[in-house]
Amino acid sequence: MLHRVGMPKLELRKELYEIYCAIFNACTGPNYLSREKQEYLLDSVFACEHWSWRVVGISQEALEEFSNKNFEKKPRELPRDHFICKRVVTRKRMLAGKKPMSQGACWKLFWKNDQTVILASEKDKSKVCCFADMPDWEQRRVRYFHCLMPSGFAFRKTVEGKFLRELHRRSGELQWDYKDTLANRLRANPCD
Repeated sequence: MLHRVGMPKLELRKELYEIYCAIFNACTGPNYLSREKQEYLLDSVFACEHWSWRVVGISQEALEEFSNKNFEKKPRELPRDHFICKRVVTRKRMLAGKKPMSQGACWKLFWKNDQTVILASEKDKSKVCCFADMPDWEQRRVRYFHCLMPSGFAFRKTVEGKFLRELHRRSGELQWDYKDTLANRLRANPCD
């Protein structure tokens, strides 16, 4: 199934926000949850959805690994990096303060920080391309590399493979930045 670009529907955002508030408020009273347990639960709530850990870019090394497989399959399970803000930091920010964040602030923080890039390895320092920098990105309405349960991302040779083949062919036309440069550029505006 091809998933559309964008946040989850408002109804689901409201339901997940209510769960977030319950987790946040479970830190007081005689049967309180530890901060670690709250963080674990919060991570579980916002993970394993087709829109979570959304891939907005890929490193040059990772793109070459796909090219070496002729864009027909994943070379192996490649890591995704929360390059704007590590997921653990986002969870801690969501649980900071004396009361839960507003629904709007909660989703704004989560959505901005949940962007990921595919890397060849945890040590991959090659430049990264943000898919939104492609001239025709706005016309594309497909969520590439959607999240799989319990971990990993989807790769279909007729969808992601075709997209990466085109990206590889056009790589000379695209802007490639180091992760921190891209992160600074995207902090104000999510990549998709």
